[in-house]
Amino acid sequence: MLINNAGIYPRKPFLEMAESDWDHMQEVNLKGIFHCTKLVLPHMISRRAGKIVNISSVTFHAGARNLTHYVASKGGVIGFTRALARKVGEHNVHVNCITPGAVEVEAEKIHADPREIQQVVSLQCLRRRIVPLDIARVCLFLASDLSGGMTGQTLNVDGGWIFC
Repeated sequence: MLINNAGIYPRKPFLEMAESDWDHMQEVNLKGIFHCTKLVLPHMISRRAGKIVNISSVTFHAGARNLTHYVASKGGVIGFTRALARKVGEHNVHVNCITPGAVEVEAEKIHADPREIQQVVSLQCLRRRIVPLDIARVCLFLASDLSGGMTGQTLNVDGGWIFC
């Protein structure tokens, strides 16, 4: 099993963004998944079994101000998931993706003030914070035999933010 969960999200308006800002975001958020998967996938193929769970972001579906480079990188994760699932399914390797919403983590204190956080919660169907355990439980499901018929799928874990 492999869970690809690296990501950075420094905010920057698109017109102020340097090419190096764009490249750094793609290096961490998308190319990191490429490298980790390249290391693990041959072993999964030889065993004819494996589960890969990639973590993207619900912002791919919604967009986000000052995060054009982030949203593009996380959209790439979804595309990578779908394309790889088509290729490795014949080897009984499952590749799926999770798109978390606004998850309560320490780093958000740097990027969002309490009013912004409450605004996101007010847009969700579930009027509570999404916590890391919510994401971990879906990872566990996708890594288990319970998801045996799934590959190439993307599951939102966003409290119904995109749905509502």
